Amino acid sequence: MEQRRRVRTRRIDRRSGRQQILLLAAVAGCMVVLALASVWWLTGRIEAPAGQALYQFNTQDYHSLAFDPVDVNTVYFGHHDGLKVSHDAGASWQDAALSRVDAMQLVMPSNAPERRYAAGHDVFYISTDGGESWREQMNDLPGLDLHAFAGSPTDPNRLYTVPMGNGLWTSADGGTAWNETTMPPGAETQPIVLAVSPSDPEIVYLARNGEIAISTDRGMTWQSEP
Repeated sequence: MEQRRRVRTRRIDRRSGRQQILLLAAVAGCMVVLALASVWWLTGRIEAPAGQALYQFNTQDYHSLAFDPVDVNTVYFGHHDGLKVSHDAGASWQDAALSRVDAMQLVMPSNAPERRYAAGHDVFYISTDGGESWREQMNDLPGLDLHAFAGSPTDPNRLYTVPMGNGLWTSADGGTAWNETTMPPGAETQPIVLAVSPSDPEIVYLARNGEIAISTDRGMTWQSEP
């Protein structure tokens, strides 16, 4: 008799334990639902920070952006079909004189504002009248798929470029004659970006794969930036 009573007591305890677990689970589920509902309710009522696009382009892509070296309110925007220019700090834009070319890179030397360069996929153009007109620049480069292109801000004739698959080249005469130089180890097969020092046309930086290398002799030798 006593044994039956103990068995029944254990069954009641197990049943009670299961009921408590189910009750706790139900309460926890309700709390989660209420929390999610609260977040949804609050999120729908929190206003995003006020902001408005300065201008919305309808071009196929976005390649390059450069400020005019003389007029701070004049900005150039390069895209797949040429250049656009703004004379009111980006509030409105018009087509520039260079059109139907892939303007991936723009160079505008600060000490020669009449000189402008544009480079890209099979594109190497120069302007000598401040961008009013453009012409193809004669050159002896091994190719014109110029993914990386940079010029010295202080020497309008010193240029650097990487024709796709052909290493690093530099010009001292504004892009007519080019000399092949060297690239940091491992940079030949990686997307890279070039920049020239604003104080010395022989100092060039090359960024690739999260690293930056510097050359102080026009790309003849390189060292990694610490």
